[in-house]
Amino acid sequence: MASPPAIELIACGVPAAMCEVARQSLSRLTSGRRGALRIALFDGDNADFDALLTNPISAALDVACLSARHALPLRPDVLVWRLATRTALKIDGANAFTKALICRQPRLAPIEGKIAMALQEAIGNAVLHGNLDLKTAQRGNLEGLVEFAAEMERRTAEPAYAFRPVTVGAKTCGDRMVIWVDDCGRGFTPVAPRDIILSAGGGNGLAMIRACCQDLAIRRGGRRTVMAFALPR
Repeated sequence: MASPPAIELIACGVPAAMCEVARQSLSRLTSGRRGALRIALFDGDNADFDALLTNPISAALDVACLSARHALPLRPDVLVWRLATRTALKIDGANAFTKALICRQPRLAPIEGKIAMALQEAIGNAVLHGNLDLKTAQRGNLEGLVEFAAEMERRTAEPAYAFRPVTVGAKTCGDRMVIWVDDCGRGFTPVAPRDIILSAGGGNGLAMIRACCQDLAIRRGGRRTVMAFALPR
């Protein structure tokens, strides 16, 4: 049986007592995995995400949604960022994660804009339609848009929704960077990527993602968006 990996915790504004609780949770999440892991713990209310993600870490985890109920793909060669829904709504997570990837893989710099745009759409979908379970159709007119905003505010105030995790991960696979975004929603039945097209009626997030990346796949019953970007030469 493989030994649990060595875990080095970096506390970014997180109290020591909370770090110890997190260490116990992580020991269950990482059981059976190999290699040393350097993990940053942060509080989504006051973290400097640009500085946090550019550290040489395997993962950055929001203590607000650290739970053994949600598996984590923790490995030294994978960058993972898990943040609570309420945190994802407050920050520009797409640009922060994109900058972190370019620090690790400078060849991505020429396509920084495409990665950030695809990530913005994927994270937005994961938060709004996944974890908050809000429907795009609600925004078809002004009245629906007002109702959508009110319902989003209400659900964000409820811990059952606000602390659901969004997980962003990335790994270099040969000549491609593969990035994925997971949510904890109900999921959906996706259409084939070739059938995803822009429409005048809204709901164009997947079409915009497809236009930005080399390959797009929807997995885990609609709860995971996987995007592949060719590394520029």
